[in-house]
Amino acid sequence: MVTVHQDENETAALLRLAELGVRLPTFQDGRRRVAAALRVPNVMPATVVLRPDGSVAQTLPRAFASADEIAAAVGEPDR
Repeated sequence: MVTVHQDENETAALLRLAELGVRLPTFQDGRRRVAAALRVPNVMPATVVLRPDGSVAQTLPRAFASADEIAAAVGEPDR
């Protein structure tokens, strides 16, 4: 699991993630290239669930609260 932020100001984005207590690998996408490639709607936050093969399983303009919610979204057996 990773986060992708769209703020062109990398420092501001990293500070915001730290304020929120986010402890995940983070990639900067200030030009929205990842978002465009995955056809992510321009809403925040957006969640993209990828299958093991890299294809998009779901794009949801909401945040997940747990790994179990993510597993349910992609149809994995109970964790």
